[in-house]
Amino acid sequence: MKHIVDNVNKLELTFKTIDLEGRVPSTDAIEFLSVEEPYREGRRYSPFVRVRYALNGVKQDKAFPMDVDKGIFLSIDDDALEEKLRKIAPKIVEILNSIPEIGQVYDQTWSVDKEIDFKVPISNNPDIVSVHGPLLGLYYNWIKDDGILEIKGKPSRQTSGEFTIIVKKRNQETKKSVSFEII
Repeated sequence: MKHIVDNVNKLELTFKTIDLEGRVPSTDAIEFLSVEEPYREGRRYSPFVRVRYALNGVKQDKAFPMDVDKGIFLSIDDDALEEKLRKIAPKIVEILNSIPEIGQVYDQTWSVDKEIDFKVPISNNPDIVSVHGPLLGLYYNWIKDDGILEIKGKPSRQTSGEFTIIVKKRNQETKKSVSFEII
């Protein structure tokens, strides 16, 4: 994650990096390395991203600008290069739009005096992660760089129940319910 402050517009952006190496076919001398998506206050800021690349094996300082909503590269002056990139754009959009997956969460049993504490892997860089359920002092922490959701809390007075993990990406939502029992 890269953090940038635009002092002119007083805009703080964080750039989330999505790895493309080996996931997108190369074209001639161009290898696609990563995509940088702008976020502001935890939400995707715009449909515009930067696609980082290597030319003849050398990582470039420049990046190809891309509009993910339209699925096109922007400001490409070379017609032959633009034609090649046009074929690659849908694959990059597919990777960016892939629905987040919540890793395996096993039904849990805890004693009343113990704090619930476990970690859940989540793939495909969701925009928003949240947890809802009957836990006292529920605490969850989304560690974006590691793709891990930490959940902690004390069970309420209920003897059993469930909480729900919700992840969202580009207006798509995935949910997973986790049952728990208090002994």
